[in-house]
Amino acid sequence: MKTKSQALIILLFCSTLALTVLLQYKFDFLSIASNNKHNEIPWEINECFKRLDQESDKAETEELKNNELAPYHFGLGLYIRNNWIRRNGLGFNLSDFFVKQGIKHPDNMSGIIISCYRKYLNNETIDFEEIISKHKSI
Repeated sequence: MKTKSQALIILLFCSTLALTVLLQYKFDFLSIASNNKHNEIPWEINECFKRLDQESDKAETEELKNNELAPYHFGLGLYIRNNWIRRNGLGFNLSDFFVKQGIKHPDNMSGIIISCYRKYLNNETIDFEEIISKHKSI
């Protein structure tokens, strides 16, 4: 049976690890939050692109264009999940949009937004239906 001190050590280790990941991949999701001139939540994928274009700086988007996507799960992904997906509001919201597509988990929702946004930044074709079907099988 674990003692309280062992649980505290594990909690501190996990917190430190998460902070290290955030700093290592340099996506300053706090800068997005501080640059947020609107308090609105995007309601569909193209609105997400517009908002990310408005709220991200050029260096961050250039980095996203050329890097692996997995590291963005804790930076940009966390920002999207906490501010756009899990945030309750009145009326139709972004999580409703994804649930109607058959995507129920917030991690999958933010992953889809990030992968589609990268394709958008690289002027690649976005086959949203194909991306949705891949995430449904996960």
